[in-house]
Amino acid sequence: MLAIIGFGDHVQRNILPALEKLQDVVVKYVVVRDLDKYKHQTTFFFITDFSEVLADKDITSIYIATPISSHYKYVKEALTAGKNVLCEKSLSVSFEDSEELVNLAKKTNVKLHEVVMYQYHDQFIWLKNYLKNECNGRLVKIYTSFQIPHLSPDNIRYSKNLGGGALLDVGFYPLSMIISLLGMPNMVKSIITGQPSYSVDLSGIAIFSYKELYAVAEWGIGRLYKSEIILEFEDKQVTVGRAFSKPPSLQTVVTITKNNGKREEILINPCDHFYRLFSDFFNSGHGDLEHLEGILERAKIIDAIKNNL
Repeated sequence: MLAIIGFGDHVQRNILPALEKLQDVVVKYVVVRDLDKYKHQTTFFFITDFSEVLADKDITSIYIATPISSHYKYVKEALTAGKNVLCEKSLSVSFEDSEELVNLAKKTNVKLHEVVMYQYHDQFIWLKNYLKNECNGRLVKIYTSFQIPHLSPDNIRYSKNLGGGALLDVGFYPLSMIISLLGMPNMVKSIITGQPSYSVDLSGIAIFSYKELYAVAEWGIGRLYKSEIILEFEDKQVTVGRAFSKPPSLQTVVTITKNNGKREEILINPCDHFYRLFSDFFNSGHGDLEHLEGILERAKIIDAIKNNL
């Protein structure tokens, strides 16, 4: 059985429909701070006491969708109780905390996954395969960007105490995309910016150095909406629109533009990447080192950018 910690718009819009497709998964609890807010909800059993969840032997897995600043506490308590954990990104606010949680998952021999949903979409799989095919030529640059307009003023992304800011939220996507496609870089340099009226960072750019190419990641809140990946080869450019945020009904397009101006469009069928992510989480074995290593790589890059090392 599964317990959900947090019940925001993302959970209701994206996660619950995906879970409904998994017939063997039963949600027993939803942990929230304010029961009165959900008193008209009858589909789930809402509680405020997380310790009750941890003590329930029927609960084998916990999905955490709370503000980033609370992830470390919830994940640590869940792992210590022997529960499998799927946590929204970013897993924690620092590499040090993420490393501690990964080591705890290894020690307790339970699953620890971080939500990187785009890796389960056919679009990402197509990209990985395209890069592996040597017939496509030499890659010289990757550019990836995720930017969103300003949100409502009370949004948790504007709260420093809740782990807000662009880097840990929207920046996670283009940064993790680069290392998902290319691996860890030889060096990374970055610039992070904000505005006087906000207590958190609002945008940033990072350059990744590899042996024969470089990559650029850009992110921001309060910016023109962008969600794209551009792969630049010696003789062509591959452009991926809607790189990250994709509803399950959306057909996406990859455009290949060659030096001579000829264009080719590759249609990617609709895909529910959240369903695939949860299916993998529930069906994968314990001690999944690939998932744990991915968590550490992403945390290390974000820490390096945060500290501008």
